[in-house]
Amino acid sequence: MNEKRGMLEIMAEVLRILNDRPLTKTNIGNRTNLDTRGTNRYLNYLTELNLVTLYPDDGLNAHQLNPVRFMITKKGENFLVEFDKLMEFARIDQEST
Repeated sequence: MNEKRGMLEIMAEVLRILNDRPLTKTNIGNRTNLDTRGTNRYLNYLTELNLVTLYPDDGLNAHQLNPVRFMITKKGENFLVEFDKLMEFARIDQEST
C-alpha cells in the first residue's frame, strides 16, 4: 500500500538528511521528493521552529560559488530523537493490538 507521508514524517525526513551535512534547497527537494513549493514551505516552517538554520556563510557573496545551504540545529536533532521514540511507541502499541 502506498500511503501519503504526513507533515511530521516529512519534517523528520528533511531533518534526517540534514543530519549528514548542510544542503541546498534543491538537494533537499530532490532527496525528499518534494516540489519547489513543498520544499520552501517545509524549510520556512522548520526555520520558524528553529529546527533548521542557514549554514554560516564562509564570506563569499556570489551565490553561484556559495549557494545558500541549510543545516539542522540542536533543537532539530532533539526533535528527531523524540519523533523516533514516538514512532517506536506507536509501532509497539500497534503490534500489541
